[in-house]
Amino acid sequence: MGYDEVFNELQAGKAASGLPCGDVRRLLTQVGFTVRDGSKGGHKIVTHDHLDGFTTAAYNCKGGDGIVGRAYLGKLIQVLKTYKTGIKEYLGEDE
Repeated sequence: MGYDEVFNELQAGKAASGLPCGDVRRLLTQVGFTVRDGSKGGHKIVTHDHLDGFTTAAYNCKGGDGIVGRAYLGKLIQVLKTYKTGIKEYLGEDE
């Protein structure tokens, strides 16, 4: 799964009522992000070792392993937009 597919799935989840936490983790890891548990409940920390200037992002899974809400999906979509070129380079995809 490439950048465009991941981006489109996140957007579709935002347009709906969110995405399951496991799906968000799977989508992000498909484009090179690492997702680890945060210090509290369903809090997740997102990193990517190959994106210049990117430090971290975060999201929360309602109920620990439930649904990632639209606001968090919007923030993750913005990260993908901001670092699109770097992600595509990492994946070996043409811009």
